[in-house]
Amino acid sequence: MRRSYWIGRSLSGSLGVLSLAALTWGCDPGKADLDRCIDLRSKGEIEPAMEACRAAVAKSPNSNSGKAAAEQLAELNVEHIASLVREVKRNTSCTQAQIAWAGADAGDKQRLAELRDEACEGLFPKRAGTAEAPSAPSVVDAAVVAPDAGAAAKGDAAPDGAAGE
Repeated sequence: MRRSYWIGRSLSGSLGVLSLAALTWGCDPGKADLDRCIDLRSKGEIEPAMEACRAAVAKSPNSNSGKAAAEQLAELNVEHIASLVREVKRNTSCTQAQIAWAGADAGDKQRLAELRDEACEGLFPKRAGTAEAPSAPSVVDAAVVAPDAGAAAKGDAAPDGAAGE
């Protein structure tokens, strides 16, 4: 009787360990993060998808989901860099259009204002006004408005000679 009790007890303990191992065998801690990464990427949300992939790799770097997340992360990095390059190119063309508008003759201002607004569309909120009102403030405009600001900042004498009185 005693022997059968011992066999039954050790057998149930072994079965418990085996059943626990079977339950955790299919469990991958990074799977949920990988699924979230893929879902966010399909929605076009690159930066949150990158964070989800990083989390999946951190949780299980050697599992199937960790390796798949690492591949997704590499592809997302390329997409992210490409979007940054597109943004820089767009900002550059907008800046060039603003500089061209600011240095133009009065006759060309209207045409250049339309080109500037087209190049800068979506970067700045639209402002109501004429062609002389830029859709976004520029460094060139600030220099034209206050040309003596630099002289006053350097401590040069005021134009009327009344400094210090």
